[in-house]
Amino acid sequence: MSKVKRWFLPILTCAVMLASVILPQRLSLWRDETLLNTLHTETLQAENELPTRPLSLPEQMALVSLFDADSGALTSVTQELGQDSQAETMVRTELERLCSNGILAPELLPEDLSNFFSYRVYLRMPGTISGASFLVMEGYSKRENIYFSLLLNDEDGYALRLELSHPAIKQFLGEPLDIGTAFLDRLGVEHSCIGYGPYDAVFTTPDSAIQYTVSLEGDLLRIVPFPGSETEVSTDASASASMG
Repeated sequence: MSKVKRWFLPILTCAVMLASVILPQRLSLWRDETLLNTLHTETLQAENELPTRPLSLPEQMALVSLFDADSGALTSVTQELGQDSQAETMVRTELERLCSNGILAPELLPEDLSNFFSYRVYLRMPGTISGASFLVMEGYSKRENIYFSLLLNDEDGYALRLELSHPAIKQFLGEPLDIGTAFLDRLGVEHSCIGYGPYDAVFTTPDSAIQYTVSLEGDLLRIVPFPGSETEVSTDASASASMG
């Protein structure tokens, strides 16, 4: 018995020292295995989100003008929608608003939008984090002999660019000056007419960063934005009266 007591304390000491070395490692291993095999969720705080800044309507118009003039100057991502019922509803709503604002006439609208192709495009300037999304629908209906291309901003569905070809278009539309004035008035953007004639009119924003050309030649109506430095007035008469 005395021999057992004599060896008990050294054995116990060794066991405690061994446990102090092995046990923490084993506990750590068990803890890691438990964490890896368990689903965890974490709520992202505001400071973890990427900073974004919504673009104003004039900034969105400027993006569209640059995209038309030089698409390589922008970063763009396109999502093809094909025949999409939600896109058709959005476009139909805007076409009817354009009629109620005196820009188009119901007689010029296509009866069936399922023949037209739609896609969504996201645009932003390189090196920036701010951009905007736009819905585009375009195509040609052989049965109705109608071509149109319409670009809407995704926020409120307002048209920022429009092209429409219809055999009877001149029977239902007014002068380009009146069309352009109504088009920009409804957007709530300050503008001035810097030149107009029987077939076209040119409008500019206060800082001249964007210019809109409205032309009505043959059976084609075009309402298209351009970068301010690239649009030239090519009309028979000019005016400097402010609109809006």
